[in-house]
Amino acid sequence: MWEHLSVSIRFRALKHRNFQLFFAGQLVSLIGTWMQSTAQLWLVYKMTNSPALLGIFGFANQIPILLLASVGGYFGDR
Repeated sequence: MWEHLSVSIRFRALKHRNFQLFFAGQLVSLIGTWMQSTAQLWLVYKMTNSPALLGIFGFANQIPILLLASVGGYFGDR
């Protein structure tokens, strides 16, 4: 009984058209980002045949997130 109530409360935002559009847009954008990242890593590996360069490139893609996430969180909390 309570499980049904918690599910309906959890997803009630999906009843609103604007949120549905936002959610769908974010989903498409995230899938596109994953596809781009995968394609870039695949291209690096195909061009160099080096697992080490693949790892370095994959890590280098995450450096801006590592550096800016904590700064963004700090300013978001202010």
